[in-house]
Amino acid sequence: MSSHNLPESLLKSLEGVPGFNRKQFEQVHSSGESVTAIRYNPLKSAGLNPDQKYERVPWSSSGYYLPERPFFTFDPLLHAGVYYVQEPSSMFIEQALKQTIALDKPIRILDLCAAPGGKSTLLQSLISPDSLLVSN
Repeated sequence: MSSHNLPESLLKSLEGVPGFNRKQFEQVHSSGESVTAIRYNPLKSAGLNPDQKYERVPWSSSGYYLPERPFFTFDPLLHAGVYYVQEPSSMFIEQALKQTIALDKPIRILDLCAAPGGKSTLLQSLISPDSLLVSN
């Protein structure tokens, strides 16, 4: 193991990946900081707090980084489905779909790994009303 508890075999396997910077990778993983992000649900009429300054997740049309992790349990907007707490990397599916599928046409999607449902809610917000999404 490296000094940051990352397996040396992982670091070696990533060395050939374009854009991989071992030093930055180790710094990020040793910092102990966690990233909190939410994805706004465009199908809901309520919006995000306009007084809060949110940083956009670059690959998501509705994803935002939060400056700190709030107590989501007490937020009625979360329970009403106005937003979903989601790892930013999970939001990348939006870009993959937009570049490969005509989302304005009816399509059928089967999400076999839907629990807890974040990617399914993202898919639902992207597809046309005539599309079908089955989440298992």
